[in-house]
Amino acid sequence: MRTTVEFRLMKGSEVLLAPQYGNKWTVSIEVLTSAITPYHEWKKFIGELTDKYIKLAPGANVRFHWAKEWQDLTVGGERIIEYNKNRAFKDQIKQWHECINEIAKNQGIDPNHNRDLFSNDLFDVLFY
Repeated sequence: MRTTVEFRLMKGSEVLLAPQYGNKWTVSIEVLTSAITPYHEWKKFIGELTDKYIKLAPGANVRFHWAKEWQDLTVGGERIIEYNKNRAFKDQIKQWHECINEIAKNQGIDPNHNRDLFSNDLFDVLFY
């Protein structure tokens, strides 16, 4: 299997839903392969690799980049969407709801307007 592994060390972030939110430092790991790699094999490989990385950093809040392909993975036997919703981004999603409701209140609009505007299947599962 042809793969490329990229590791980046970056500072933390104050952006609420950023993967590096609240961290002093963050290690970002991206693993890539060519488009000809059979998807089912790649998905299995990347899931196993992710589990190994998580075990290397016990207690770390491992979060996934929103723009990357992770929606089909499992982490430690848990669907990654549930992992992100109930563990990795749990507190940030709660804060996001508080912020979006406050903004809507200050603007005199229904908070559901934003849901209707930005809705997609993944967004709905994660945030509603």
